Amino acid sequence: MPATNRNVLLGLFIATADLGVSLGSVVMGPVADALSYPVMYTVCAGLGALMILFSYDKRNQFVN
Repeated sequence: MPATNRNVLLGLFIATADLGVSLGSVVMGPVADALSYPVMYTVCAGLGALMILFSYDKRNQFVN
């Protein structure tokens, strides 16, 4: 991977992490208030697993 792409991907990763932190509190705060913390953590774990599957599927599209 060329250094230019690596820098762009690193910037995208950092921006996505910042967005996740800021939106996570806005979205998951009301979920925790309305339901409970175990439900909020379950929702977060489910979303994380879904993103792993989505990433894996997208990666296979680019490899093949």
